[in-house]
Amino acid sequence: MEWRAIRAPILHAFSISFILSMGDLTVIALFGSQDFNTLPLYLYQLMGSYQLESAAVVSLVLFVLSIGIFSLTDTLNRTSKKGSSTKIHSQEALAMLYLNNVAYRYHSDWFHFELEVNQGDIVSLIGPSGAGKSTLLALVSGFCQPESGFIQVEGKDIDRLEPHQRPLSMLFQEHNLFDHLSVFDNIGLGLSPSLKLTETDKKTVRNAAEKVGLGEMLTRLPSELSGGQKQRVALARCFVQPHPIWLLDEPFSALDPILRKEMLSVVKQLASEKQVTVIMVTHHLSDARAIANRFAYLANGCIEAQGEVGELTDAHPNAALAEFVRAAH
Repeated sequence: MEWRAIRAPILHAFSISFILSMGDLTVIALFGSQDFNTLPLYLYQLMGSYQLESAAVVSLVLFVLSIGIFSLTDTLNRTSKKGSSTKIHSQEALAMLYLNNVAYRYHSDWFHFELEVNQGDIVSLIGPSGAGKSTLLALVSGFCQPESGFIQVEGKDIDRLEPHQRPLSMLFQEHNLFDHLSVFDNIGLGLSPSLKLTETDKKTVRNAAEKVGLGEMLTRLPSELSGGQKQRVALARCFVQPHPIWLLDEPFSALDPILRKEMLSVVKQLASEKQVTVIMVTHHLSDARAIANRFAYLANGCIEAQGEVGELTDAHPNAALAEFVRAAH
């Protein structure tokens, strides 16, 4: 048993033992009677008659009973809170990712987000520049801290976790490859930052490289790759990680339309294979329609509309979104 698990009960036991003993002694002093049959009083009587061994045993029994009582109370209290929390947050516990009334301030601008994403969803974040799409990803990934609200993954709060502790993989427009490392090692970083890879890990790296079409390029350096190939390396690095959520911040916006479409197809295939949830920022409605099953439209610092990708039409009831769709054609 860990020390932190019993620290509080032990401290409470010391306190209650002292309080009980002093309480009984105070009663004796006030009423002058010794016709009591309590452990604290019995301990006092043993000490008074110098029966120290017996007194030690009684003291230990009192101490252990106090620990047991407070341990049981603490356990019941935690169980009650857990049950209450599960009942209150049953909605978000079903979601892979849940943002509940998350508020964030950047200088004088405020952002407010409410979003629920289920396992296996591919959600496209769309909207005008400055609406908060990348800000939302930064909050989920831990690079920004909300002023209020909470963020959960599979019903567990992640607000207090550092970015590297969160169950997320991120893919940026900048592929973030290390120029001095080979394709193999850049992918391997997703499994071990120290690159101390087991034989199983090495097999996983090779498998991921094959899936993104880089099986014959494992020894190359990033300087020997095209832009699309570099993004494939970054995607393979996401693929080898065991995280259930991928965050994509316009990773293919710098690629030409044909290559971008090809990369989106690879993402969709890999996401389906691993059953991961994908949140992707894009400025291209064609990207959203090609890969996502759901969308969230951001404007004025909040999510103004969300739904199935098939609802992305110029007849959408949200006037701003309808105009956004018309402008994209």
